[in-house]
Amino acid sequence: MVASGRQRQRRTHEDEPGGRSTGIGSFLDRYAPEYRLYGTGKVALRDAVAAMLPETAADSHPSHSLDRRQSARSEPVDRTTQSTWNVLLPAYVPDAVAEPLRELGVEPRYYAITPELKPDEADLAARTDEGTLAIVSIDYFGFPQPGVDLVVAHAAEHDCYHVDDNAHGALSVADGKLLGTLGDVGITSLWKTLTVPNGAVLYVTNERLRERIDPSTCAGVADTVTMDDVSFVCARGLDRVLGAVPDLRRVVDPIVDRVSGDVPGPAARYEAGKRPCSKLTAAVCARVDPASIRMRRRAHYRAWLDELHQIDGLTPLFETLPVGICPQCVPVEAARPAVVQSQLATAGLDVHTWPRLPADVVADPTYETAQTLGASVLALPVDQAVDTDRIASLGATLRSVNDRRC
Repeated sequence: MVASGRQRQRRTHEDEPGGRSTGIGSFLDRYAPEYRLYGTGKVALRDAVAAMLPETAADSHPSHSLDRRQSARSEPVDRTTQSTWNVLLPAYVPDAVAEPLRELGVEPRYYAITPELKPDEADLAARTDEGTLAIVSIDYFGFPQPGVDLVVAHAAEHDCYHVDDNAHGALSVADGKLLGTLGDVGITSLWKTLTVPNGAVLYVTNERLRERIDPSTCAGVADTVTMDDVSFVCARGLDRVLGAVPDLRRVVDPIVDRVSGDVPGPAARYEAGKRPCSKLTAAVCARVDPASIRMRRRAHYRAWLDELHQIDGLTPLFETLPVGICPQCVPVEAARPAVVQSQLATAGLDVHTWPRLPADVVADPTYETAQTLGASVLALPVDQAVDTDRIASLGATLRSVNDRRC
């Protein structure tokens, strides 16, 4: 599915850039000239990177493919030879993001970040070579990546593509631009903002790449409602019940964990996501009000900030909420994350650290900052799982623990 752009409307409210509209499609049309729907962002990334690769075996070595961002591309890619290309990703990234690159024979390389989530400029430069095809920036938790201008400048200097990974903030707009559209290509995950079983968007702002994209069978919308959709609806219904009865959740969650077993590895999770956008997702997207979703999430974010300012040992990664941002969650760095998780679980709220880091990052002391963040950053919800009254109650629970410890 491809949608073309429409004329933008004037901003009328700090929480509603572009005015009100019904449906995700109408919202996206104001900011993106063209986009495609997918089941997951990782599969969308796979199709985008495939379009960046050289056309023929003769061009398979980086030194034979100059001016990559501007060169015309018309022939199919020959992937029968050993690839020498690489894509740079920030080390603070989920482990499965590299899987579409590996599928294409492209090496994932991780660059270090600072505690402020900025690229480590020296490390980024050291990992860039003639085989660097693209550099990925991440709009963490729905906010523009701090220091993204460094990535943009570095990509331009080294003739690399820029991938704007906006998985967390489907409705976030910064300085009049939709996050996910800041690079040559970008992705966003609908299911991380909406209550839907799956769904992602691929943006392609580079015109030559747009001509080169060959959508896989995972692009577009499924023809029918599937059992996965039915299972999702049932699971969400159960989750609402458990959220309202914390004592019941404490009984049921261990049973579910035993039945579910261990979390599959990154390759298995990537493969499991290889399907089109759910028909249920598309139906929900056609009916929701993006402005209302953004306003609700922003209100919940502010409510959490009010509580967190009174609690020691919990530091928000983003202390302010800029105009137009639709946060995925409230990311907080916890001095004692396990204690916080336990106390919130007692109150019926399950929170987790983010993310599952790649094995290469976990094993390398170069990535100490990413390791520290991965072990200590908790994602506090701002979706329909909470409201401002419940956030106040959860804040009181955390303060009481702090008071007893003092």
